[in-house]
Amino acid sequence: MSAPDFEYIDTTADLAQVVEAATQAPAYALDTEFHRETTYYAKVCLVQLAWGGRVVLIDALAVDLRALRPLLAGPGLCVIHACSQDLEILLKDVGVVPSRLFDPQVAASFLGMGTPALGKLVQDGLGLVLGKGAQLADWTRRPLAPDELRYAAEDVVHLVALAEALSQRLRDRGRLGWCEEECERVRREARVGRDPLTAWWKVKGSSSFRPRTAAVAQELMAYRERSAMAANTPVRRMLPDVTVQAMIDRPPKNMAELERVRGLDRRAIRGHEADLLAALERGRTLDLRDLVAQPVLAAATAPQGLIGLAMAWAQQRAEDESIDLQRLGKREDIAGFVSGQPGTSLADGWRHELLGRSLQRLVDGEVSLGIHAGRVVMIER
Repeated sequence: MSAPDFEYIDTTADLAQVVEAATQAPAYALDTEFHRETTYYAKVCLVQLAWGGRVVLIDALAVDLRALRPLLAGPGLCVIHACSQDLEILLKDVGVVPSRLFDPQVAASFLGMGTPALGKLVQDGLGLVLGKGAQLADWTRRPLAPDELRYAAEDVVHLVALAEALSQRLRDRGRLGWCEEECERVRREARVGRDPLTAWWKVKGSSSFRPRTAAVAQELMAYRERSAMAANTPVRRMLPDVTVQAMIDRPPKNMAELERVRGLDRRAIRGHEADLLAALERGRTLDLRDLVAQPVLAAATAPQGLIGLAMAWAQQRAEDESIDLQRLGKREDIAGFVSGQPGTSLADGWRHELLGRSLQRLVDGEVSLGIHAGRVVMIER
């Protein structure tokens, strides 16, 4: 397959003209190339756009990306593959996310394709083979090499056509509305960075912490997250995981104890030792009503047998409908629903239609589960 033609834009004035043209298109593709190995926030280096046979590569190091705002806020459908990090970048550097979104990776999960990489999806959906290479390019370097520019252009040139092909397949199976609902949820929930008060959920073993240990973990991890944001440095550079674990297990109360914490890099916290000790003290004295508990803790009230039955039925529904199980419902979502927890993802929308309604009948005792021809089936009682 020949390399796509593209334009390279490195002035904000030229970008404004591009945006004016792209805003007229009913759909446009977008992608970003970025680095975040040494920073908390992604450093966007290149933005790729494609619409109506036109491909534009935008030097994000040279232009004001806020000029993209009229395009993102306009009526066009924005196609982004595996969109989560791209949405975070747009929200931070442009100030908005697209008003309408279609993610081919989300679409694929409704068609029994799992969550494939773009190359496989383009090959399966359009019969085209993308070029390889440049995945690990240094996108901060200028000028970019010709093969790097071709790679960046290929990431967007087929996205609108791919979205149209996948949309038709979804429409044929009556699932386009489900995909649109899910893409809207992803778009609506986009945020910059992580919530500092829930960062402790990622600590190893946190789901079994006692309340006071959880409180210390919450305040320590919130301190790490906020400090990393302020310094724009990776959280593990601020406080390594081994250091976090050591301080949760035995929170230091003074400078002498802080000096002995395993793995602590004094250079990373120089001048902020008192703030770190204060965060640990807040954890030791936190009103436990202010603890932001993990959803999985609230979901574990149903009998394990019922959760097991619900999971077996969810797996069968996913197989029958050729939908990725993780897209249909994670274990904590399903456990929460059968436990009567309000506001779970299965309570309404397409997940309720596909799984939640039948699970509620199982919980209410209207049906039981059995095996027929090697499949899990529901039996009227």
